Amino acid sequence: AEAGLKRGVVKWAIDVGAVEAAITDKLPLVSWTGVYIKGTRAVIEVVERVVPDEEDNRPAHVVASKAGLIKEVLVFDGHPVVNEGDTVMAGQVLISGEIPPFDAASPMTDEPKPKEKQQGVSRFVHARGIVRARVWYEGYGEAKIEETQLRPTGMSTSRVSIKIKEKEIILAGNQNIPYERYETATFIKTLPQWRNLKVPVELVTVKYYEMAEHHEVRSIEEARALAAERGFSAATAMIPAEARIVNSSQEEVKVGSPENLVRVKVTVETVEDIGTDCLFNPES
Repeated sequence: AEAGLKRGVVKWAIDVGAVEAAITDKLPLVSWTGVYIKGTRAVIEVVERVVPDEEDNRPAHVVASKAGLIKEVLVFDGHPVVNEGDTVMAGQVLISGEIPPFDAASPMTDEPKPKEKQQGVSRFVHARGIVRARVWYEGYGEAKIEETQLRPTGMSTSRVSIKIKEKEIILAGNQNIPYERYETATFIKTLPQWRNLKVPVELVTVKYYEMAEHHEVRSIEEARALAAERGFSAATAMIPAEARIVNSSQEEVKVGSPENLVRVKVTVETVEDIGTDCLFNPES
């Protein structure tokens, strides 16, 4: 409005360039502005400026968020305290935020200088880096060889009613459900708020899906495959989205006596960054 774009102004009096410049100048978080006049409408497009988060420089270690076998250590800042092939536990320091004084070796030998001859003091930083590790997740699945379960028959019916406070009036559909076994899905629509009044009226649609018993007999191989699929799903549900799955294996869990059940344990191996920040007090 300050730049001349407001309700009622004739469009040939609008300086589009001035409006764009005014918006960009007045709003520091806008990096680009486009103003277009289309008939009686003005369209304003903006692109927000990406503001980086303020860097946290408090002393911190990079520690393991979970147990794993170190595959790669890439240090941006700090002092690495683990190497490729090391096994680490959750909470263990991977990249220290305490950088020790330079430990120069003697020119005639690879032996480091004695600690009392080291010079300088430790430097404390907010450690940063990437520590990739092999991590294993376990999932358990089971499947019955023979079971009876309910499945949809494909038949369904609906009932529509209007609900006013606690009173419900059926508008369409049978009052009695024609199925012995069924599942339901309920859809509720409310009237839009009128001025400041909320009308306590709801339109309720309930859909009933007929269910029937289905008896299924699986072979041992089919039950084992289904159990393995369920175990794999249970294991992958714990894996973060950024992790890369590199391998998986399965093992049938045997019990002493035969039973109507196949149990499978699935192990999934991933490679992922397990480092997480952990602030510390240098004086403690």
